[in-house]
Amino acid sequence: MQSLKGPKIYDESTLKVLFDELADAATTLLEMRVGRRVANFEHVHRVAKVVRSLKENGKLPPRSHVTQREVAEELGIEPRDLRKWHASIGLTWREFLRASEWMDEPESISR
Repeated sequence: MQSLKGPKIYDESTLKVLFDELADAATTLLEMRVGRRVANFEHVHRVAKVVRSLKENGKLPPRSHVTQREVAEELGIEPRDLRKWHASIGLTWREFLRASEWMDEPESISR
């Protein structure tokens, strides 16, 4: 306001009210909603590292998917904790694995 030669009657609380209203308007206009927690992406990334490690070290038996028990053992956590990870974002185990495989591809980051 001072750069526009406006009156100096505003203090920090007035600015906070104005910015809160501006943030509310922007949130409504852009239809923004709360997204997934950052920890969820960290969990997917950790699973991706473990799956890659298991594949590279030849520790996986010849079958089409990795089990929760194998991943949990490598992470040093209980399988039930691993189940909470994918359940918290509404994914099945196979969907969670697919997401971790996608995150593990270097070229997928640039897409």
